Amino acid sequence: MQGFKEYKALGDDMNKILPRVGVSKVIGFLEVVHDNNDSAETIQLAADLDLEIDDLLPVLDAAELLDFIEVKSGRVSLTPTGKKFVENNLLERRGLLRDQVTKIDTIKQVLDALKTKKNKKMSKKNLLKLFKSTMPAKDAESNTRFVIDWGRHTEILGYNSENEEIYLISE
Repeated sequence: MQGFKEYKALGDDMNKILPRVGVSKVIGFLEVVHDNNDSAETIQLAADLDLEIDDLLPVLDAAELLDFIEVKSGRVSLTPTGKKFVENNLLERRGLLRDQVTKIDTIKQVLDALKTKKNKKMSKKNLLKLFKSTMPAKDAESNTRFVIDWGRHTEILGYNSENEEIYLISE
């Protein structure tokens, strides 16, 4: 079983708090921006999505983290990567999303740690401990969920709920 201490050297990016938002919200948001000629005011997008601005912020953060949007002076615009994403079919979207998710430093470090292990596995508990060592428990739990949910959605990671282990899906 993988020990927590062996993951301590993952790096400083493990203390970054990832947005508390699911994949489907980000995809829906990107489609709304695309329906508005690839650019819209943040306030209008919140209204279109029936969200308070505070509820839209994590969606903006995630879309920006993935390099799908750019926000300037309250205006959201799709980046070329974001435009390519919304204009592609489901299979191509999954590949593009996978590429963007693997560029997130925190995800990259978790993947690198898993790659060094013979069995390519890590317990959810150890991942949570790793995050808790650098941030409040609430944020650590959120980051753990983000890594598992986004990793599973993009088929980078698998999760065995019986053993509570994440594992690297063969590349």
